[in-house]
Amino acid sequence: MKRSTWQEGVHQPWHAVRAAAMDAPPSPSAEALLQEAFAAASDRGYREGWAAAQQDAADEIQREIAAATEQLRASADEERERLTQTRHQLEALFAGLTQAIDAQANSAQEVAVEVSYAAVAKVLGQQYANRTLMQAICQQAVQTTKHRVAAVRLAPQDAALDLAGLSVDVIADSMLSAGQCVIETAAGHYQLGLDVRLEALKVALLAGFAAHVAERGAS
Repeated sequence: MKRSTWQEGVHQPWHAVRAAAMDAPPSPSAEALLQEAFAAASDRGYREGWAAAQQDAADEIQREIAAATEQLRASADEERERLTQTRHQLEALFAGLTQAIDAQANSAQEVAVEVSYAAVAKVLGQQYANRTLMQAICQQAVQTTKHRVAAVRLAPQDAALDLAGLSVDVIADSMLSAGQCVIETAAGHYQLGLDVRLEALKVALLAGFAAHVAERGAS
């Protein structure tokens, strides 16, 4: 039996290691390692870049939405202010128109009162000119007075009126103007001439006008 020397014992493991190394799969080269590392880095960079790009896009969209919302809010505020100003202008215009209409209506009513009074005065003047008016006034005064009429005083130009059938004295009074009439009774003197009738008509027209204006103001 052959005995192993110590050199053989020493070299035997090395040969085994070498044989095992030769049988093992070859290790990747430095270039392959670099390519793998580059691919991994590229993939990670792509993923991180894509995520960052998505976040940037989302942030930009949020900024655009915020800006658009603020612009819409500002536009809405401006429109609301414009509508408020327009409403105030229309209210002021309506109030002015209402006042103008009321003033015009009052003016028209005043004119109507004046025209009515003038028309009546004209008619009365025409009737006075042909003597029928004073005759009718005197006859009515004598017939409607509660106390017995003793005399009728007229202006000198009216004293020639035909008051037949009234059984009263007609007295020409130089203190009276044309159209004036004073009747004498046991209770006193009463003025019932044309001037008194016109003044009563004027007062009645003005009172009616004032009542109408007050009624319009209360409504």
